[in-house]
Amino acid sequence: MKTFAELESLLLMQQEKLREVSRELKKAPSGSLWMQMNGKYPVFLKVDGTGPELVRKGISRKPALVSALAHKAYTLELQRRLEINIRAIEEALDGCVSLDQQDILAVMPKSFGLLDETSVILGRDGRERSWPKPVPDGILPAAPQTYLNVPAEEWASRPYKENTKERDRKIHVCSNGVLCRSKSEMALLEIYNELAIMYHYDEVLRFGDRYFSPDLIGARSDGQLIYHEHLGPHDESYRGSYRERAAVYARFGIFQGKNLILTFDDERGRLNLKLAREIIKDAYRL
Repeated sequence: MKTFAELESLLLMQQEKLREVSRELKKAPSGSLWMQMNGKYPVFLKVDGTGPELVRKGISRKPALVSALAHKAYTLELQRRLEINIRAIEEALDGCVSLDQQDILAVMPKSFGLLDETSVILGRDGRERSWPKPVPDGILPAAPQTYLNVPAEEWASRPYKENTKERDRKIHVCSNGVLCRSKSEMALLEIYNELAIMYHYDEVLRFGDRYFSPDLIGARSDGQLIYHEHLGPHDESYRGSYRERAAVYARFGIFQGKNLILTFDDERGRLNLKLAREIIKDAYRL
């Protein structure tokens, strides 16, 4: 039994062969070959027309024409069989369903969006994975956006999938009641609050088959979303993790210098608030 892809490949091959045969027939001589025996020897005739207009002409002394008409007869039968096969394959394909991975994933329950696509398609690969955990209201990770299609206030007030990893570390309380993991994050959130920037904190987003939660996503006055990553002390593993994330961001139109900003803690875990404020104000054109 042939697979869907094999049927498609076979159809393309047969269609190409039919085009080749059709080009060959255009070059073939007119008429058809008719043969009969005259004693011990065959007689070859070239037949043109039909019915009362049928004309027969002896071509026994023209072997090249005999061969050309014989090959034409063979090619016409090949053309007929190709047309039959193409119709049959097209009918078979019409009854088939797509095996495209994205088409299959699209009809699966939405809850499978909590898993990365590679895991669903390939199964267990032996590596440890850390899945975003469901929250009580069942909100699923959204795809990343670069511009808002609703007012910033409406966007900011909508519930979203918040990162639940290490939730017990969110012990610092901002002036608006938001819980965050570190004093540096709390300071950054207070800058956003002070500048009246609408934002989502620690939202989980689905970047194809990967899940990331930018520290902050803020809305600029023109509707553009600004992604804000705050990086801790720069050991090599931390930098490697961010480089991987930045490569994924870039595939979704999120670039440093355009709509991605970075702030840093120094080697002692301290945040330069003055510099952070200027970076944020510059990104949001304030």
